[in-house]
Amino acid sequence: MHSSRRGAAALDDFELRDGVVDVGVVTPASRGFFGIQFRIADDGANAEWVYLRQHKSGLPDAMQYTPVLNTGVNWQIYNGPGFSGAVEIPKDVSFDLRLEVVGAQAKLYVTDMDKPALVMNELKSGVRKGHVALASLTSAVCFSNFDIRTTPEAAWERPSGFVLVNRFRDNAHPKVSFANDFSKRLEPQPGMKAVYARASIHSDRDQTKKLRIGYRESACL
Repeated sequence: MHSSRRGAAALDDFELRDGVVDVGVVTPASRGFFGIQFRIADDGANAEWVYLRQHKSGLPDAMQYTPVLNTGVNWQIYNGPGFSGAVEIPKDVSFDLRLEVVGAQAKLYVTDMDKPALVMNELKSGVRKGHVALASLTSAVCFSNFDIRTTPEAAWERPSGFVLVNRFRDNAHPKVSFANDFSKRLEPQPGMKAVYARASIHSDRDQTKKLRIGYRESACL
């Protein structure tokens, strides 16, 4: 395995489509983000990521799944059932994580290997096969007894969902010029592009409807 400067260790010469990842974890930290990145595209810009947050232990967002689209994470858009959930995260005690990936769905098990802690009903990145990594962003975490095995490929079934602008442009977030000077926040940022969307709407009568458009600093829909 090799380590990246962002605190991730990825398997060399291995790509996962469907399979099971088992790993033991222990953390002394009271705050952080750690977990499993999977189906990472070769360019590293698109992937799936499921992680735990020690400082949220027991709360509704103690664990989160987010797709990574053009380097941007999208947890503020994708949250609630299928994306986040409550779980107790032990401190200074070893416990197990298991990730099961089947088609466009996945399940995360935390300590209890009989009942999934988080059921991801639809994986959103669109990447069907890619690399696997163990990652920690901001805290001390030890991983052990890492095991990964592939399973037969399942049918790819996805319900409809959001249209994310991040799928069609480079994400500006990692290299923003205003990181150290907030007065530059309105300046053009690396990766920023104009995106045009068009849709045809057919109605059997005249009526007024709301169009919902949302955004955050690193994700738009």
